[in-house]
Amino acid sequence: MGLFEYLDRQIPDYYPTMYKDGYTPEQIIHAAHRKIRQEYDAREAAKRAEAEAMEIPEVKIISEVRIK
Repeated sequence: MGLFEYLDRQIPDYYPTMYKDGYTPEQIIHAAHRKIRQEYDAREAAKRAEAEAMEIPEVKIISEVRIK
């Protein structure tokens, strides 16, 4: 188990008064990064879903030129 897996398991989600509860600055930063990463992933998923909904269906055009 690596450091990040250990920290993910031991530290709760970020909240503004974590320093009052005795968490170290490294633990607070890790929790804040995890929260930011989760928010970013949620925004990106929403953007992808919106882009898929707005996607123009694929149109295939086949043209053939014949010289007589």
